[in-house]
Amino acid sequence: MSNEDQLSNDDQSNDDHKHVVRRYYEEVFARRNLAALDELFAPDFVGHSATFGTYTLADMRRDIAREYAGMPDDEITIEGQVAEGDRVVTRWRYRWKHDQTVFGETPSGRWIAREGIHSDRLAAGRIVERREIKDTWGVVTGLGGLCSRMVRPLKLARDPSRCRRGWQQRHA
Repeated sequence: MSNEDQLSNDDQSNDDHKHVVRRYYEEVFARRNLAALDELFAPDFVGHSATFGTYTLADMRRDIAREYAGMPDDEITIEGQVAEGDRVVTRWRYRWKHDQTVFGETPSGRWIAREGIHSDRLAAGRIVERREIKDTWGVVTGLGGLCSRMVRPLKLARDPSRCRRGWQQRHA
């Protein structure tokens, strides 16, 4: 096999892997086809989230079903995608209209956005592992009400003297 043939095969494999991952966003989010998870993910799939820790396919199915129920007016956009070997990295943006109670916050009617990056590893045409980073702060600030409850502890953490004063005042 020549180098050109090998490059052609690698390009095809990368395109195939990108197609599988792209189907996840199109089928599961755009078409709300939860059954597609079984086609696209290996049964022993494991995910790793900077925010939520390790999760399984069953965990992902449960969380996506909750999103379907709580965020009926939504959209997902693939901002960029790169594949190499058995890995596909996707930068995405998910938006939904805050027209139902989410995280205890009453509906505002605003569009809330979350961006993130998924790094997927594939084997035998299925996603077997995912590492993800999501912009949780964008959701918090978009919801508004949660923001005030979270900003105060962050400000206190930046200025330890404020933490001590607050503790001393509460325990005087």
